[in-house]
Amino acid sequence: MFDHVFRSFPEPLLMLDRQGIILDANNNMLGITGISRTSLQGSNFSSLCKNHGDLLRAFGKAAHEVAMVRIRDVQLHLGGQSQLFEQVTFLGLQGDENGVVAVFRPAGSDMEAGFWGKKNLEMGAYGMAAVLSHEVKNPLSGIRGAAQLLARSAAPEDMELCHLITAETDRITRLLDRLNILAEDEGPMRQALNIHEVIDKVLQIYDMSDWPKLQVSRAFDPSLPPVLGHDDSLVQVFLNLVKNAGEAMGDAGNLRIETTYRTGTRIQRGNNSLPNLPIEVRIIDGGPGVPLELSNHLFTPFVGAREGGTGLGLAIVAKLVNQHEGLLYYRRVGDESVFAVRLPRAI
Repeated sequence: MFDHVFRSFPEPLLMLDRQGIILDANNNMLGITGISRTSLQGSNFSSLCKNHGDLLRAFGKAAHEVAMVRIRDVQLHLGGQSQLFEQVTFLGLQGDENGVVAVFRPAGSDMEAGFWGKKNLEMGAYGMAAVLSHEVKNPLSGIRGAAQLLARSAAPEDMELCHLITAETDRITRLLDRLNILAEDEGPMRQALNIHEVIDKVLQIYDMSDWPKLQVSRAFDPSLPPVLGHDDSLVQVFLNLVKNAGEAMGDAGNLRIETTYRTGTRIQRGNNSLPNLPIEVRIIDGGPGVPLELSNHLFTPFVGAREGGTGLGLAIVAKLVNQHEGLLYYRRVGDESVFAVRLPRAI
């Protein structure tokens, strides 16, 4: 899986060891450099980037601290011409002999503040999520097994620590399972669903949770036809959106959920026409809204404004909506935040 994801990245990508030696490059990197894979392998990253100070410092930090480091607006001379990169990301891989993955995002590849389908996916970030899940899960199983073995002979005062290690590895595994959703290409089997029953189920789950308590109002169109969808996936979509709204507003916040049928509306993006998406669900809250600097990357993995969050919630929502051939967008209207989901009808 790792090799498949690595080679199929639509953005230029390098694999480096911690000393800065290039171990591999994907096809897009070979294309922009004009250098063969065998010539790049074994060469020094500093030579390729012409000793670019910011790049080398970012690489060094990612390698030394096993961290993700991003720098913006990088200009390099590659393949006989000047190349401008909006962002270069270095990801240090814990416990991996390969050391550091470097992803180069060419200028002009910003997402809109909406999620429009497969042709507009930020596949580099989704591929990175798959790589991260793959690389981290293997050592986790060993750590968990070691903790269980230690627990068999541990003194009573050390048992709590063994249980903590096991619980934390289980928590991280669940997080990685969520990352795997981002790497899936095929969506689940869909069938005719009553979208209002889906929303009612979401609100029932939310009410039974310990999340902030909300004042919820419904404005449902009773004449809506069934949507073509997968029940569990759509529950996940709208539960994430409602949960985000609750976290943004806190207790006693006002949440409004509206459903509408948009007759004869077909979405066009560039030369690509999406399927007819007449059924719209809007989640509207009075929270502070999305910070401006995040709005263009709202549905990208690991991007989020909430302290302690994983930055995966909206990325998973976007992926699930995409699997429904739907549309997801965000806009700020006055003092309200609106997340809208457009879905196809079943009949």
